[in-house]
Amino acid sequence: MPLQRKAKEAVRMQAVRRAVTVAGLMLLVLGMTCVVSLGHDHYGNSDEWLRPTLVPVGGRATVSFGYTIWHDHGGDPRGGYPNPWEIRLDGTPGVRDGILLASGAELHPAYGETLTFHVTQTVTIPRHIGVGRHTIKIITSCDEDWWAYYDYHQKYSYLPFTVGCLVAPCGAAGYLDRGWEEAAGGGGGLDEPPMVGELPLCTQYEVGEIITGCVRVTDGLGNPVEDAYFPLSFYAVTVGDAYDTRVALEAELLRCTGDLGSYCFDIETDGLDPGCYDIRLGLPDGTVQWLRVELVAP
Repeated sequence: MPLQRKAKEAVRMQAVRRAVTVAGLMLLVLGMTCVVSLGHDHYGNSDEWLRPTLVPVGGRATVSFGYTIWHDHGGDPRGGYPNPWEIRLDGTPGVRDGILLASGAELHPAYGETLTFHVTQTVTIPRHIGVGRHTIKIITSCDEDWWAYYDYHQKYSYLPFTVGCLVAPCGAAGYLDRGWEEAAGGGGGLDEPPMVGELPLCTQYEVGEIITGCVRVTDGLGNPVEDAYFPLSFYAVTVGDAYDTRVALEAELLRCTGDLGSYCFDIETDGLDPGCYDIRLGLPDGTVQWLRVELVAP
């Protein structure tokens, strides 16, 4: 074979070998990519809840959720595969937008296991958003790359809640069913309720009477809020020269009991001694109302 022909054949064979090598590498990379892509699965979110569902402007709420991931890979020198999560406010359903309130990631050890991660996070609701109905958006992701989001790996959950509320007394006399004018025994002949220790006395009841009262809760637009709850505590009070001391007698969560967002309470006084007692209302607008009453002998 002439030398010129041999040289051309050698060049051709070298080109063929290069093409085969490049094609092999491409197939290898493609095969690895397919394995990586098929080695993950996101089974979805679960056990989502938000408390409270009525949040004052600028207030805080607790968000909790779980999400289940399957990874089928070998070990990772970084210690696992990240599974990012985000908590966002409002935005478009199915789109990673809205105001970011919190974010993080749970690491999967990547040993061919299916694991459920649980997250509980307290978030602050921005003050600049409007009152009314809003939505917490939970986004969880299953990814092999650090913090790389892919649409087919994301799962969304939505939790509605209300921002802003107005609280008003709606008992017959303020928060209670009677004022000083209706105090038992005529209020001891006093025209105005006196200061007793650290607080003014609201009214008097006879031992055995039921103390009743009511609170109305509306959102910032004036609509009744019927899914709120807030604590009531009842204390026996010892009035001292320097300060008062309290002993808790009972506590409960007040829930909506009637129309127009009314939250009413009843406190029985059978068996209690005459003296001063305090009612503490932890109202859903973030304020606390103390009501001091006096029980007198029948």
